[in-house]
Amino acid sequence: MRIPSFNSTAPAEAPAGFRPAKPGRRNVLVVDDDPAFVEEMVEHIVRFGLRATACYSAEDAFSAIGRERPSLVFLDIVMPGFDGRHLAQLALGLDYRMAIVLMTGSDDIYHVTLKSDLAVADVIKKPFSWRLMDPYLETFVEAV
Repeated sequence: MRIPSFNSTAPAEAPAGFRPAKPGRRNVLVVDDDPAFVEEMVEHIVRFGLRATACYSAEDAFSAIGRERPSLVFLDIVMPGFDGRHLAQLALGLDYRMAIVLMTGSDDIYHVTLKSDLAVADVIKKPFSWRLMDPYLETFVEAV
C-alpha cells in the first residue's frame, strides 16, 4: 500500500478532531532538512498572520520547542541524524500539548501507521500543494 499523493487537491477541512493544542499560542514550528522547502512553508504560514519558526534539524527543533512552545508543528520524518519520528515521541511527552503534522517524501505505508502509533494529528506526503496546509492553518487561526 502506498501513501496517496496530495499535490493536486487539498482537503476541505482539517482531519476530524484536529485542534491546535493551546488557543492563544500563535506559534507554528516547521522542521525539515531542506532549507528552500522550509522557507517557502514559513512564508505561507506567515501569510495567515501566524508566527513561524524554521528549524533544519530535529536537534534544533527540540531546543526551539522548549523555547517557542509552538501549538502546531509541521515535522519531516526522514532527516539525517535524529529523525522526525524520535522528535515527535519526545515532543509529545512534554508537559504541554502541541499538534504535530508529520511530513514525508516516502511512499512507504509504514509512515502512515505513525499517525496512530505516535498519536500525531496527521501524516502528509511531500511534495504537496501549499493549499494542503490551509485547513490546518485556518483551524489554527480560528482557535486563537
